[in-house]
Amino acid sequence: MKRQVAISDNSRKESPAEHAWRVAIIAMTLHRELDFKIDNILPILQTWADDYVSHFPPLKGFLEEVRGDLSKS
Repeated sequence: MKRQVAISDNSRKESPAEHAWRVAIIAMTLHRELDFKIDNILPILQTWADDYVSHFPPLKGFLEEVRGDLSKS
């Protein structure tokens, strides 16, 4: 019996909302669960966050939370 392997369609472009959601989830996981020093990637997040906050509102709260964490350290 042969197994079939699904091939993903990598040609599909992400919408801004999908991109913001994916990047924010990765950043939140790194920061909260793995205690990653997010200040290393915070400048990168901030460069595009304002454009995507309207697509993914939790990103705004997350960035504010991270800024608060950084100011405490």
